[in-house]
Amino acid sequence: MPATRRYAHTAVAMTLLASLAACDMEPTPPAGPIPFDKQEFIGVWEQESGDPDSKQYKYVIARIGADGRMTYKRQTISGSSSRCMAYNASGIQEIGEGGIRAETIFGIDLNFTVEQPPREEGGQWTMILDGDRLVRTRPQPRAGAEQLGCDEGEDGEKENEKTSSRQKSA
Repeated sequence: MPATRRYAHTAVAMTLLASLAACDMEPTPPAGPIPFDKQEFIGVWEQESGDPDSKQYKYVIARIGADGRMTYKRQTISGSSSRCMAYNASGIQEIGEGGIRAETIFGIDLNFTVEQPPREEGGQWTMILDGDRLVRTRPQPRAGAEQLGCDEGEDGEKENEKTSSRQKSA
Protein backbone atom coordinates (compact mmCIF):
# COMPACT_ATOMS: atom_id res chain seq x y z
CA MET A 1 0.00 0.00 0.00
CA PRO A 2 1.54 3.36 -0.98
CA ALA A 3 2.40 5.74 1.86
CA THR A 4 -0.02 8.46 0.71
CA ARG A 5 -2.94 6.03 0.74
CA ARG A 6 -1.95 4.79 4.23
CA TYR A 7 -1.81 8.39 5.51
CA ALA A 8 -5.20 9.11 3.97
CA HIS A 9 -6.74 6.10 5.76
CA THR A 10 -5.10 7.17 9.02
CA ALA A 11 -6.40 10.74 8.58
CA VAL A 12 -9.93 9.49 7.94
CA ALA A 13 -9.81 7.19 10.97
CA MET A 14 -8.50 9.98 13.22
CA THR A 15 -11.18 12.37 11.96
CA LEU A 16 -13.88 9.81 12.76
CA LEU A 17 -12.47 9.23 16.24
CA ALA A 18 -12.25 12.97 16.89
CA SER A 19 -15.86 13.39 15.74
CA LEU A 20 -17.06 10.64 18.06
CA ALA A 21 -15.09 12.07 20.97
CA ALA A 22 -16.65 15.50 20.37
CA CYS A 23 -20.19 14.08 20.51
CA ASP A 24 -22.06 14.14 23.78
CA MET A 25 -22.01 10.43 24.52
CA GLU A 26 -23.81 10.65 27.87
CA PRO A 27 -26.98 8.55 27.80
CA THR A 28 -30.28 10.16 28.63
CA PRO A 29 -31.31 9.35 32.18
CA PRO A 30 -34.12 6.80 32.23
CA ALA A 31 -37.67 7.98 32.67
CA GLY A 32 -38.36 8.47 36.32
CA PRO A 33 -41.73 8.42 37.98
CA ILE A 34 -43.86 11.57 37.95
CA PRO A 35 -43.24 13.47 41.21
CA PHE A 36 -45.89 13.13 43.90
CA ASP A 37 -46.91 16.80 43.67
CA LYS A 38 -47.51 16.44 39.90
CA GLN A 39 -49.65 13.27 39.96
CA GLU A 40 -52.66 15.16 38.55
CA PHE A 41 -50.89 15.16 35.15
CA ILE A 42 -51.07 11.34 34.93
CA GLY A 43 -53.74 9.94 32.64
CA VAL A 44 -55.11 9.87 29.12
CA TRP A 45 -56.08 13.35 27.93
CA GLU A 46 -58.13 13.82 24.75
CA GLN A 47 -59.90 16.36 22.59
CA GLU A 48 -61.99 15.59 19.54
CA SER A 49 -63.89 18.14 17.52
CA GLY A 50 -65.70 17.92 14.23
CA ASP A 51 -66.43 14.74 12.29
CA PRO A 52 -63.65 12.57 10.77
CA ASP A 53 -65.69 12.32 7.55
CA SER A 54 -66.21 16.07 7.29
CA LYS A 55 -63.79 18.70 6.03
CA GLN A 56 -63.06 20.02 9.55
CA TYR A 57 -61.76 17.63 12.20
CA LYS A 58 -59.22 17.66 15.03
CA TYR A 59 -58.14 14.88 17.39
CA VAL A 60 -55.52 15.31 20.11
CA ILE A 61 -54.40 12.74 22.65
CA ALA A 62 -51.71 12.91 25.32
CA ARG A 63 -50.95 9.89 27.49
CA ILE A 64 -48.84 10.55 30.56
CA GLY A 65 -47.85 7.50 32.59
CA ALA A 66 -46.87 7.37 36.24
CA ASP A 67 -43.53 5.95 35.07
CA GLY A 68 -42.68 9.21 33.25
CA ARG A 69 -43.40 8.10 29.70
CA MET A 70 -45.52 10.21 27.39
CA THR A 71 -47.15 9.77 23.99
CA TYR A 72 -48.75 12.61 22.07
CA LYS A 73 -50.70 12.73 18.84
CA ARG A 74 -52.38 15.61 17.03
CA GLN A 75 -54.34 15.03 13.83
CA THR A 76 -56.12 17.76 11.90
CA ILE A 77 -58.17 17.71 8.71
CA SER A 78 -58.99 21.03 7.11
CA GLY A 79 -60.52 21.14 3.67
CA SER A 80 -58.57 18.76 1.45
CA SER A 81 -55.43 18.68 3.61
CA SER A 82 -54.66 16.36 6.48
CA ARG A 83 -51.81 16.65 8.98
CA CYS A 84 -50.72 14.35 11.77
CA MET A 85 -47.92 14.52 14.33
CA ALA A 86 -47.18 11.67 16.72
CA TYR A 87 -44.45 11.63 19.38
CA ASN A 88 -43.43 8.83 21.71
CA ALA A 89 -41.26 10.09 24.56
CA SER A 90 -39.10 7.77 26.59
CA GLY A 91 -38.95 10.10 29.54
CA ILE A 92 -40.40 13.30 30.94
CA GLN A 93 -37.54 15.47 32.15
CA GLU A 94 -39.70 18.29 33.59
CA ILE A 95 -43.43 18.64 34.21
CA GLY A 96 -45.36 21.48 35.76
CA GLU A 97 -47.52 24.55 35.24
CA GLY A 98 -45.16 26.11 32.69
CA GLY A 99 -44.79 23.07 30.49
CA ILE A 100 -43.70 19.53 29.87
CA ARG A 101 -40.22 18.74 28.59
CA ALA A 102 -39.75 15.19 27.39
CA GLU A 103 -37.18 13.35 25.32
CA THR A 104 -37.57 10.69 22.64
CA ILE A 105 -35.40 7.59 22.46
CA PHE A 106 -33.44 9.39 19.72
CA GLY A 107 -32.52 12.23 22.09
CA ILE A 108 -34.90 14.76 20.53
CA ASP A 109 -36.34 17.24 23.02
CA LEU A 110 -40.10 17.74 22.98
CA ASN A 111 -41.51 20.85 24.64
CA PHE A 112 -45.21 21.30 25.34
CA THR A 113 -46.74 24.45 26.82
CA VAL A 114 -49.14 23.94 29.72
CA GLU A 115 -51.40 27.00 29.65
CA GLN A 116 -53.70 25.57 32.32
CA PRO A 117 -52.50 22.79 34.62
CA PRO A 118 -54.88 19.91 35.32
CA ARG A 119 -57.89 20.89 37.40
CA GLU A 120 -61.31 19.54 38.10
CA GLU A 121 -64.25 21.39 36.53
CA GLY A 122 -67.75 20.09 37.13
CA GLY A 123 -66.59 16.54 37.87
CA GLN A 124 -64.29 16.45 34.84
CA TRP A 125 -60.51 16.93 34.81
CA THR A 126 -59.25 19.35 32.14
CA MET A 127 -55.90 20.77 31.07
CA ILE A 128 -54.85 23.18 28.31
CA LEU A 129 -51.80 21.79 26.51
CA ASP A 130 -50.35 23.64 23.49
CA GLY A 131 -53.59 25.59 23.10
CA ASP A 132 -55.88 22.55 23.16
CA ARG A 133 -58.38 22.01 25.99
CA LEU A 134 -57.96 18.33 26.85
CA VAL A 135 -60.26 16.24 29.03
CA ARG A 136 -58.93 13.33 31.06
CA THR A 137 -60.77 10.28 29.74
CA ARG A 138 -58.87 7.70 31.78
CA PRO A 139 -56.87 8.09 35.02
CA GLN A 140 -54.07 5.78 33.78
CA PRO A 141 -52.87 4.81 30.31
CA ARG A 142 -53.58 1.18 29.44
CA ALA A 143 -50.73 -1.24 29.92
CA GLY A 144 -49.08 -2.11 26.63
CA ALA A 145 -50.45 0.97 24.84
CA GLU A 146 -47.06 2.66 24.66
CA GLN A 147 -46.70 3.82 21.06
CA LEU A 148 -48.93 6.04 18.94
CA GLY A 149 -48.69 6.44 15.19
CA CYS A 150 -50.58 8.63 12.79
CA ASP A 151 -52.77 5.75 11.62
CA GLU A 152 -53.71 4.49 15.09
CA GLY A 153 -56.14 5.55 17.78
CA GLU A 154 -55.64 5.50 21.56
CA ASP A 155 -56.05 1.75 21.84
CA GLY A 156 -53.67 0.98 18.96
CA GLU A 157 -56.44 0.15 16.50
CA LYS A 158 -56.33 1.66 13.05
CA GLU A 159 -58.03 5.05 12.90
CA ASN A 160 -60.37 4.06 10.04
CA GLU A 161 -61.46 0.93 11.97
CA LYS A 162 -62.14 3.10 15.02
CA THR A 163 -64.22 5.50 12.91
CA SER A 164 -66.16 2.59 11.39
CA SER A 165 -66.97 1.15 14.81
CA ARG A 166 -68.06 4.58 16.02
CA GLN A 167 -70.39 4.93 13.06
CA LYS A 168 -71.85 1.43 13.62
CA SER A 169 -72.65 2.19 17.25
CA ALA A 170 -74.28 5.53 16.38
